[in-house]
Amino acid sequence: MQLYLFICGYLCKFKVLYFPKNYFGKFISCLPHFYMYQGIIICRPLLFRFMNKPPYGMALFPFILLRDEHLKTNKVLLNHERIHLQQELELLILPFYLLYICHYFINLARLKNSYQAYRKICFEKEAYTHETKLDYLQHRKFCSWVKYFK
Repeated sequence: MQLYLFICGYLCKFKVLYFPKNYFGKFISCLPHFYMYQGIIICRPLLFRFMNKPPYGMALFPFILLRDEHLKTNKVLLNHERIHLQQELELLILPFYLLYICHYFINLARLKNSYQAYRKICFEKEAYTHETKLDYLQHRKFCSWVKYFK
């Protein structure tokens, strides 16, 4: 768990980790460079200096990492990232990341544009399509991302 938190916190240029359920609150508070704030894990950023513009949020199961602390109140962004958490659970986490990366590189080879390749990933298509529907996860069907796979 400490190694996972190290990777999530230190290798990112993010300031806030949203933790959906406060399972590891006491565990997190005893780690250096991490602290809990209203169910949100705050970490100090260090690396990923190569990213000119880091994303606003990123889902790394079971965390949602946010670039700025004020984003923890952005319901649309949190819903987008929760959709990714559900996708990760459906694929048992590791296969999600493998499929995500493969789909990205296939799109990048086809489109020659990193942003367009990112937006064409089937997981992102589902998340962007339904991010404004805050009740989407309550009625979402299992593996709904498949219909966006092209």
